[in-house]
Amino acid sequence: MSRGVFLDTAGLYAVFHAEDEGHQRAAVVWEALICSDVPLHTSSYVLLELVSLLQRRLGTAAVEVLITRPSLGARGMDRREAARAGHRYLVIRPAARS
Repeated sequence: MSRGVFLDTAGLYAVFHAEDEGHQRAAVVWEALICSDVPLHTSSYVLLELVSLLQRRLGTAAVEVLITRPSLGARGMDRREAARAGHRYLVIRPAARS
């Protein structure tokens, strides 16, 4: 069983910014990840940094896409999981497909 993949700011930003030099590769990897059963993890710090970058560089519309993207869902770890991780992480998962 896979322990998962940690999503960092640069990779997530490249998924959302079509003109980023890593966009094409990031988009392919992202699609493969969300279609797999691999757990995806990130931290609240990464999400805060991502929102800040998207808003500053691409505008509020890009932040709205991030927040309302139907293929994503997120949950905070419970206290036991967060204590094991060392700080607050979020688990990103594909939303249920209809």
